Amino acid sequence: MLKSSTFEPSPFLNYHWDTFYSEVDFAKNAGLGLSLVRVPVGYWAFGLLEDDSDVKIKKKSSLRDKSQRKSQLANKITEFKESQHTNEPGYHENPLLKLAKTTKKQKQQEKSDQFINKLANKVTFNTGAGISKSSLRRRKRKEKEQLKPKMDELLLSLPTGDDAESKSTKLIKSSPTEFVDSKKTKKKSNAPNPTKTTGLKKIMIEEHKNFGNVLKNPEFRKSPFDALKSAIKQNMS
Repeated sequence: MLKSSTFEPSPFLNYHWDTFYSEVDFAKNAGLGLSLVRVPVGYWAFGLLEDDSDVKIKKKSSLRDKSQRKSQLANKITEFKESQHTNEPGYHENPLLKLAKTTKKQKQQEKSDQFINKLANKVTFNTGAGISKSSLRRRKRKEKEQLKPKMDELLLSLPTGDDAESKSTKLIKSSPTEFVDSKKTKKKSNAPNPTKTTGLKKIMIEEHKNFGNVLKNPEFRKSPFDALKSAIKQNMS
């Protein structure tokens, strides 16, 4: 503490941080009337150097110094970024404040053009430059008709005169006895009923016997179709 209130402290103790105080300096301060000096804890530290007997007063890093260092680093980083971006074309400090190069109407027009192009690529109907569906059908029908053979061409290719009579086809008439007349066929009174199970069984047994008889017939080997016709006639009569 100071002895007298009129005493003015030495300039050596007036916030001269990181300076060296020798024994002579301390003697000067003592001669001015300083017997005790109050040093705040955490702000001053005394350390001895190996080569020098003087005392070095060190100051610990405070929160204010740390904040200053951080601000200096932040300023250097921003300066470095600005130096890089200023060389690029179209750079702006605040990208949110950039002015749009294209207007809203231009954007809407671009979107509508893209939509129309997509529709034009996807549409498959009415691709004939305004031709209706019915006219397209008529054209396809005419093209198909042109591909078909025409009767005039066939008439020109047919022979005429005596050649036609000599090369005319002959019609062969079949005898009426070969086919079965439906009027002559009469239903048997005691014939089995095919709609019932018992009638079906009887019919199947008879057919099996008749089939065996047909196979045993020697005429079947010569002409099987004639033998089958005769067997069917017998069943129908």
